Order: sequence, then structure tokens, then C-alpha cells
Amino acid sequence: MLNVLIIDDDPEYQRVYRDLLEDEGYRSSFVASRIAAHEGWQRERFDAVILDKRLQGAGGPDDGIDLLRELRFSGAKVFLVTAYADDDSIRRAFELGAYDYLEKGALQRTLLRVKLDQIRELVRARQRGLPEGDRVIRELWAQLHEGSSHARGRRLEDLILLILTSIPGLQEAWRNVRTPAEEIDIAVRNETVDPFWQKQPSYLIAECKNWSNKVGTSEVAWFADKVRDRRDACLGFFFAPEGFSEPVDEKIRSYRKEGLQMVLVDRPDIEELVAVSADRRSDILKALHARWALK
Repeated sequence: MLNVLIIDDDPEYQRVYRDLLEDEGYRSSFVASRIAAHEGWQRERFDAVILDKRLQGAGGPDDGIDLLRELRFSGAKVFLVTAYADDDSIRRAFELGAYDYLEKGALQRTLLRVKLDQIRELVRARQRGLPEGDRVIRELWAQLHEGSSHARGRRLEDLILLILTSIPGLQEAWRNVRTPAEEIDIAVRNETVDPFWQKQPSYLIAECKNWSNKVGTSEVAWFADKVRDRRDACLGFFFAPEGFSEPVDEKIRSYRKEGLQMVLVDRPDIEELVAVSADRRSDILKALHARWALK
């Protein structure tokens, strides 16, 4: 059962969260101050944390976001809740380890339910252990083209996230990050002790397009902008089961001259990542990286 800590000093929002979590069958604990948050976090293990950015306290109206720095919330996915998602706050939250953010409003309840369901499935996969995780990966691959376009896109993201985090030292950082200018499908924190990965940036970001057609140069250029904005901090992987149009190769060469690190991954590559055991996936990603670096 997913265990959720809610840090919010607004009684009305506490009621909203309580009703939602009870309806979904989740365990929940509520605290209303920074001091109580410290005590609650040390007392119990939580899978997710819902944190109000404008938690009132001695330090001012944004006391909530400071808890990201103080507690770090290792092992839990933290959702920062805000009435207005300004760029500076979002950037600061992710730098401090937030998993995602939510804006208060009509869709907040629906979005939170979806995001908590995602975490529940990730926790279940982790609890089932690595062999079971490999089975889930193969099932997702077999079902990749079933359902609506939204379901297919979500399934590819689930698949890629499980593949990447099955590699020791690659830890999920956040998923479906939205800012006013862009969205990042997946970001994985690079904490591996493997000498090759230690030389790579701190984050791997992944774009996932489960389309019926090939991905063209405009989509690759859009992803390149995301990598460019984080040039020294991330290595980009673009996953597209139906492949890429031919002019993309030339684009990649031009991006490489800028110093951008981008790897394009199509169906045969994904099939190989799915088919092997977790201890082989790191070597496959290294080979893909080398292929595009030398292309």
C-alpha cells in the first residue's frame, strides 16, 4: 500500500487530500509545519510526499520549498504544490530533488490521482524484484501498440523508465516535467559507480514517441533545444520504436559540433534492451552512445 505524507497547513486542502487518498486506498499522514514535517519524516518511511510550497512559517510564506533542501526526502517522490507555477520556483524545486509539481485548481485532484498511480506501479515493480521487473518490461513491450495514442505513449514511457532504472546507479529523478516552455518525459539521475557513466552528465533525459510514423527532424530539433538548455548537466536519449527519418543523421552531426550529447534509439535497439537481463543493458546503452558519438 502506498504511504503518503502530506505537508500542508490549509485545513481545506488537507480534507481534499484525505478524501482522495482514502478513496484510492492509500495510507496517509498529515503535518502542518516544518517542525512536524521533520518529525514525521524521521518517524516513518513514505513512498510519496505532497508538499505545499507556501507553507506558512517563521521563515516566510515559502517555507515549504525549503524542506526540499533540509530533508532531501531520499527514496520518496515529492510533489510540490503551488497556486502559480513560476519558472524560478519550478527550477529550484527540481534542483532540490522534487519529482514533479502540481498547480492548485480544477484539475489538481485528477492529476494527483494519475501521478500517484504511476508511483504505485513503480513501487510495485521495485518490490517484486529484478526478475519480475524484467517480466514487466517484456509485457510492456508486447503491449506497446495497444489502446489509445495516449495509452501507447504512457506505456512507452513506463517501459523506458523501467529499462533505465534497472541499471544500477541510475535513479528516477522525475517524470513528465512541465514548464511554460517545454515538457521532459523522463529524467534519470546518474549515481552509478561505473567509470563510463561517471564521466557522463549528472542526468539522463529521455524523449519517448510511440507514433505510427517515423520521427522527423522538427521533433529531434525540439528535443535538441531541451538538451541545449541543460548542456553540461544532461545526456539525451530519444526513443522512437518506428524510427527516424533519414535527414535526422545530418542533424545529429550538426548538434554534436555544438557539444550536445544526443542518442537516437529505434525499434531494434529497444528490442535488444528489452530482451537482455538488467546487467547487460548498461553495455548496450554504452554501445548506442558510442555509435552516435562517432556517427
